[in-house]
Amino acid sequence: MGVFSKWTVFHDAEKTLEKELRANPYHPFQEVYTGEENRDPDQSTVFVYSKRRIWFYIFLLLTLASVLFIILWSSLGGENEYLIFAVASLGIGGYMSVEYYSIHTLVLDPVMKQYSVYRGEVLIVTQHCHNIYVRLMSKKPGGTKNTQYYLIVNGWGLPETIELCRETSNRKKLRQLGHDLATCLGINYFDIHDLSKHHIIRHKHPRTEKTDTMVRHEE
Repeated sequence: MGVFSKWTVFHDAEKTLEKELRANPYHPFQEVYTGEENRDPDQSTVFVYSKRRIWFYIFLLLTLASVLFIILWSSLGGENEYLIFAVASLGIGGYMSVEYYSIHTLVLDPVMKQYSVYRGEVLIVTQHCHNIYVRLMSKKPGGTKNTQYYLIVNGWGLPETIELCRETSNRKKLRQLGHDLATCLGINYFDIHDLSKHHIIRHKHPRTEKTDTMVRHEE
């Protein structure tokens, strides 16, 4: 899924992302055929993104470090009072590692116009597609006047924001790539500012869409 290529320092962020999207237009999602019998074969495709949260690795590292410290400290005959902290860290690290062990999976269904988030095999949330989007973000790193830009996928109920690339100054290229990805996934695209001509709105709140339809019928 390009975990390491996303942070490659030897290439411009936009070039790296463009290469990933050329190889997989739905990156970082994977196109999956569901094969559901009650659906048209041409419409039985969903987009899936899976990831184990980084906190699992952080707490796993804490657990391993605690075990190593206890072994070394015990072999050196160190004072037991210091072992209390190591044992406490071991307990916390082990418990939290188990808590964050499950892989989170985001399933985007463009036909049903909804997305679902799973923790392991447990469904956490299902939302309408107007709540998930690709967005162009900006930031000014400390000590510099140059604005940097990056792309994300975010939405209500997602366990964490999906960062698509590292920062770059090439806003125009990232905007184009954001448009392309949002088009392939069939979701909304939002630009940097809340009000922008570059927004691409494919989905509105179901109530809004229903109201718009009623108004058009009345006209």
